[in-house]
Amino acid sequence: MIALPRIALAAAFACASTFAVAQADASIKAGKWERKSFGGVELKGKRIGIVGLGRIGREVAARCRALGMDVAAFDPFVSAAAADALDVRLLQMDELAQTCDFL
Repeated sequence: MIALPRIALAAAFACASTFAVAQADASIKAGKWERKSFGGVELKGKRIGIVGLGRIGREVAARCRALGMDVAAFDPFVSAAAADALDVRLLQMDELAQTCDFL
């Protein structure tokens, strides 16, 4: 069985970082609401980097592709053919860290 809560959590972290959720939460708790300063970023067309293409990594990749994201990954144990079947671009870790919008 795939750990769906972990997959949802990984996707939620990516979304939260685009919309400054933590900063907006702190603003509300401080009694302010500075709506214009908490604009988000379109996820479509952005690249997410996934470290490890095990069960959870594959599910995160599928969900991110559904959002229109470009998916790249580092996993020394996954073949190029397996990555192609998942529509995931395999990169070395240093290149993944340098070229992804989210890691």
